[in-house]
Amino acid sequence: MLNTKKTAIAAIIASGFVAAPASAAVYNIIGGDFFMDTITPAAVAFDDTTGLTLNINEGATAYQSTAELPTFPFFGSPVTTFTAAASSQTGVAGGGPAPSGTVADGGTVDMSSFFALWNGTEFNQGADASVTLLANGNYNLNWSSLIVGGSFDGKTGSWNMEISQVPVPAAVWLMGSGLVGLVGVARRRRAKV
Repeated sequence: MLNTKKTAIAAIIASGFVAAPASAAVYNIIGGDFFMDTITPAAVAFDDTTGLTLNINEGATAYQSTAELPTFPFFGSPVTTFTAAASSQTGVAGGGPAPSGTVADGGTVDMSSFFALWNGTEFNQGADASVTLLANGNYNLNWSSLIVGGSFDGKTGSWNMEISQVPVPAAVWLMGSGLVGLVGVARRRRAKV
């Protein structure tokens, strides 16, 4: 009786652990650049030196804080980027759903919730991003959107963001395979009885 309960518990844990699809994938932001037509003579680069991450969701609704996405200097003032459902400033277009889509060569990621904060003014800078596989195995997200309001009203902001998926720790895979093994052993024992 005790072995049957242990087997049932192991089977429930294993099935929930293995069969449930992940709700989000986490990506490191390696770097990228920003360009604004007729304003910047060349793209302004940003590099990740602080472990910035971007969550690309499959139907989840969580958003990142301003601390998680790139910050870089632009005409002497920092640009802070973040994702949000809506702007905190009146008159600024709202965001969209949390970033979601397919990270694969030729895929698309909805980045409509992407905002930039510069010189005290927020701009929604989101759009659908096209995904390109890079030679180093990372992915590039590329998108452009029209700025409405503020100092750069009517200009187009273009973004490139290089991302790499954060690997799942080996311990998680070991735990999952161990649980699957326990279920197999329990089934064999049950079959012998």
